[in-house]
Amino acid sequence: MKTREEFADWLADRGFLRMAEIGVAAGDFARQVLRRWAGTYTMIDAWEHITDGYVNISNVSNADHERNFRKARQVAAEFAPRVQVVRMLSVEAANSFPDGFFDVVYLDANHSYEAVLADLKAWVPKIRKDGVIAGHDYLDGVRWEGEFGVKKAVTTFFGRSPDIVTREEWPTWVVDLGAKSKRPSSSVLPRIALRPLQFEAINEQNAVVHVRAATARAQIAVPPDNLTGCGIVICGGGKYAASAWVTASVLRRHGCKLPIQLWHLGPEEVSPALARAFASIEVEAIDAYRITECFPHKHLFGWELKAYALLHCPWRQVMLLDADNIPLRDVTELFKDPNYLQHGSLFWPDRGRFAADNKIWQLTGLKYRDEAEFETGQMVIDRKRCWRELVLSNWFNEESTFWYHHIHGDKDTFRLAWRMLDTPYHVIPFAGTAPWPLFHHKDAKEKILFHHGYKWQLPASKNEPVSDGSPLKPLWDHCREYMRQFEVVSTGGPVVRPRGGTAKQSNTVVLQFGNGVAGDMLNISHPVHHSSCARHGYDFVVEHAAKLQRRPCWEKVRMVLEAIDRGYEHIIWIDADALWLGQKPLLDCWQGAPDDAWIAATYHSGPGTGSGHYYDHFNTGVFFLKNQAEGVKELVNSWFEASDENHPWGEQHAFHKVIQKQEHRFHALGHAWNSVQWLSQYRAEDPYIVAWHGQGHHAYDGIRQYAEKLWSTKQAEC
Repeated sequence: MKTREEFADWLADRGFLRMAEIGVAAGDFARQVLRRWAGTYTMIDAWEHITDGYVNISNVSNADHERNFRKARQVAAEFAPRVQVVRMLSVEAANSFPDGFFDVVYLDANHSYEAVLADLKAWVPKIRKDGVIAGHDYLDGVRWEGEFGVKKAVTTFFGRSPDIVTREEWPTWVVDLGAKSKRPSSSVLPRIALRPLQFEAINEQNAVVHVRAATARAQIAVPPDNLTGCGIVICGGGKYAASAWVTASVLRRHGCKLPIQLWHLGPEEVSPALARAFASIEVEAIDAYRITECFPHKHLFGWELKAYALLHCPWRQVMLLDADNIPLRDVTELFKDPNYLQHGSLFWPDRGRFAADNKIWQLTGLKYRDEAEFETGQMVIDRKRCWRELVLSNWFNEESTFWYHHIHGDKDTFRLAWRMLDTPYHVIPFAGTAPWPLFHHKDAKEKILFHHGYKWQLPASKNEPVSDGSPLKPLWDHCREYMRQFEVVSTGGPVVRPRGGTAKQSNTVVLQFGNGVAGDMLNISHPVHHSSCARHGYDFVVEHAAKLQRRPCWEKVRMVLEAIDRGYEHIIWIDADALWLGQKPLLDCWQGAPDDAWIAATYHSGPGTGSGHYYDHFNTGVFFLKNQAEGVKELVNSWFEASDENHPWGEQHAFHKVIQKQEHRFHALGHAWNSVQWLSQYRAEDPYIVAWHGQGHHAYDGIRQYAEKLWSTKQAEC
């Protein structure tokens, strides 16, 4: 190894699997290594200014450290789930890992003699006996860049010179702590050059290449050493919080003493008050978005949460339950099932089967097998034995914007992962019963164990009773009582509304609606907008179900009126075929606006596409409303009244008629606020929002590709 650029290849050639870097800064070295090496990587840095007189060019201000931290997290997200981020001081972080945990530790933090010596004392015990410790800047003395004592500290600690010192201005040093590694060589664990795939969105032409690369990475994934115990994971919040409460309460009623975690997506799904209520029935609420700060996820939205929770929950043996899956007796018995003990996994069959001509076989390279699809409302998995499979299933779900168009949600991502890695699994041989959408799942003795599919709702009185003769009657009565309890404890909690809705926490809200193809677009843009709203302190409401007996374009007017009634001061509408890039605050739109302006939007004119009509109007695909004066609601109501259902431009034509009568209320925006990607005259160089208005399936492809680009360059943190 002559230069640090060869370090990743050097790691791969020796079969090392687990590395930590101490002193990450913006993550440039981490990205360099991760692109050419397929192991797991822990990024450790305090990202804070050292105030004890340490002089070094890397000892930047806290503001610069925060910028570096954001960049490092972007690197981690780029290579998720192989990367963990730990924001701690070096020695403090070392104490949080067991001895012998890492194969390689790379020191590049404080370069003073005392600090490097302390790092060596702290980190060498954390490395395998046949592992390696290395570091950067093998120098002593004072330079203009700062003070260095690395060389003296290394030779003092080991009593000898390093085994390798690279030949460059800022040398890397390497000390081999034992004999040569006995691990498989790179011929068995191939060096995976990820770079060609990192910036190429997955599609039907290259899917099999992506799958093979992901499978190769999963094959060398190593589970944490400290996995112990059994537990239950329930995924559900927001409109599923009531069902989760009932399911957890039933588990406790059956005498289940296993620890239970409720995984959810942000405080809008489970508020702090509701989390405390769940704690009262011994259920720990886990905000998955907080976990992504250390273990980034590319697209964590709904179904994707199940694979992510299985990968990052704390127990070795775990049972996953859907929130609407009520057990009829204690499920602890399943951890003793002979088939589970033999295979380390237990799955249940769904009603459907993939046909021999299903495109999924071609996309994955798997051979057709005639078997039932998985129904993953319940799974039992030994995470230590099935770690590789969980890593791969999590990858399938990270790429959900592609795979969910070919399989139904998360269900068969698990079956595909087990198949790709050629791992045996056991499926309960008895098909579920009960009319759709309900499911009665059975155990190995063909006895019904789960009642799956009933969504509990508020108010409690809204939930259907069962007949007196039903075997579920006694349990159902208890469930209805649990719902009455939930109705009380949820007071002040989140408003139960379509996914993405929140109780009002801000004076600004971003609204979106979409069904059909537009709904598919929302599934791509939702995590980007959710993250961007959280960053800028906006509420975010997204809906998929139409409520009006008219064209879907009018749902935006309904949602705006509802936001006015909820008291929002600033209301922002973004069509499903538009994408906010998220870096700059949207309220910038009012800069330079007249004081009496209430509505802001862009103005477009030109020949229509496909309709034969010429358009000359304000574009309502993106618009901004100030709800700060009397008359705003009347103005929006008049929008409804001005509608002409036969006009091809729908609500935009009506909006134009309304604004023409009150032009002094309108603030015209530049194209950066609604940069139409397929029309060069309306495409901005530095946009706030990019759009594909009126392009249907082409818009879907455009948003998906642009979102992939955002993930690759990490302009958005999701």
